[in-house]
Amino acid sequence: MTLYPFTSVSSIPKELDEKVEESLSKPIEHEIPYLFVDATYLKVRDLKVRGGLHYENKALFVVAGIRDNSLREIFGVRLADSEDSLFWEKLFEDLKKGGLY
Repeated sequence: MTLYPFTSVSSIPKELDEKVEESLSKPIEHEIPYLFVDATYLKVRDLKVRGGLHYENKALFVVAGIRDNSLREIFGVRLADSEDSLFWEKLFEDLKKGGLY
């Protein structure tokens, strides 16, 4: 069993977040004839609550597209409290800024 120092373990999520953000913020440079948006609801721990033992239902949205050559690509991942109209408006505005039309 390999042991890792706490400082290394605690830096992994930050590095992963940066890589995911970089990947999801790159411009969309090809035609995407098919776009799918799907959500699943998860119980997410709220770390703001003392002790971190409070869980809330949150929607995890994934925006995926299929290119002309049948390759699939993820264009966005969002965690939201609900599926209200402001959420949808912001999601698609961000996709348009990234080059989706």
